[in-house]
Amino acid sequence: MNIDKSIVTGRPRLFRMQIGLRHLLLLTLCAGAWAAHWTNQSHIAKLKPRLATLQKLAPELIVSDTSRLAIVQLESKWASDIRWDMYVPSSNYRLCLATRAVAESGFPDLYQNIALPKGRYELQIEEVIQTNGFRIRVTQNEEVLLDIVEAPLFGSNGSSSSSRNGPSLQFDDSTEIDLLRRRFLVPIPGSPGSSRSTIGPTNGVLLWIKPN
Repeated sequence: MNIDKSIVTGRPRLFRMQIGLRHLLLLTLCAGAWAAHWTNQSHIAKLKPRLATLQKLAPELIVSDTSRLAIVQLESKWASDIRWDMYVPSSNYRLCLATRAVAESGFPDLYQNIALPKGRYELQIEEVIQTNGFRIRVTQNEEVLLDIVEAPLFGSNGSSSSSRNGPSLQFDDSTEIDLLRRRFLVPIPGSPGSSRSTIGPTNGVLLWIKPN
């Protein structure tokens, strides 16, 4: 019987070729994985200095003197998010909130106030438009401290405002401290939909701390 020797001798070569291709494919995959890992590590190494810089820029409360009040305004998480991290050394401070006769400086005669609790906590002010009115609420770790409800159209003409932001600062017990001073604009007579700022006292939101 005649046997085609080319067929018999060809099978081992084909088998060896298949093994070689598998090894080559595995090596290629390993090389790709190693290259991706090296690239990721290189990117991480480049980003570390930037992250360190951003961490330094993030607001952080610094209390170098435990006998003095310390405040820093926290970074906003959304447009109307206004919060402060604060350390209050004693019960010798009051938190004050006014919505009438808010001038460019100074403090009005009529306002709500409450004793500031001693310790470290987060303070937040919220302005909410509700069906029954315009609500201004100040909370300490989500517990309501001050709460004022004005007319629904209160502050509907826009506002100009300033708040205490920047680095952490400390104050002694003889200083009144502005946290937020928002002055609402007034309508321009004969010009519907237009408004302007005013020099004198006006409606607004003024939050400050004063010593007892």
